[in-house]
Amino acid sequence: MSRIARKSPIAQSSSNQEYLITQAYKENNVFHGIILDICGAHKPATKFMPDKKFDKGIFFIVFIKENYKVYDLYYGKPYEYLRTLYGNDDNIIGRNLLIYSRDDSTNLIRYSNFDMVENKRNRFEDEDLIKPVSRGFLTGGPVNPKESIKGLFENPSAGMGEMWKKPE
Repeated sequence: MSRIARKSPIAQSSSNQEYLITQAYKENNVFHGIILDICGAHKPATKFMPDKKFDKGIFFIVFIKENYKVYDLYYGKPYEYLRTLYGNDDNIIGRNLLIYSRDDSTNLIRYSNFDMVENKRNRFEDEDLIKPVSRGFLTGGPVNPKESIKGLFENPSAGMGEMWKKPE
């Protein structure tokens, strides 16, 4: 194979390595899951995986809808971070997840990345739009009509705040 331009051995090696990396790249699959339970040092056992004990870290017990299997998914952030964002276990159980993994093997799913799916029920409210409409004009008080009208409209991208019902 002839080359039109010359390359140094270092540049040629770098080019070949880059080619091999891009050829070997495999995309992640996206799995849809539901959190069934949360395990860790605070709760080492679960009824969904009776033969496993979780002594360290935080694990979500997840049901994956594509293959109808239950997996344990490691939550890599600190315990305090989870509790600050979501509160107790009842607020987390029942949430939908998007799990990014190459395969549906147990080890790959356990340490894969995931996102909690947000919906209108768990997005925060837009506090700028929830303003009372002033009726001060009835008594001759000062009125700001722009702010009054702004309070009448709802932001379609705003949520209703945190509301959760524990799944039965």
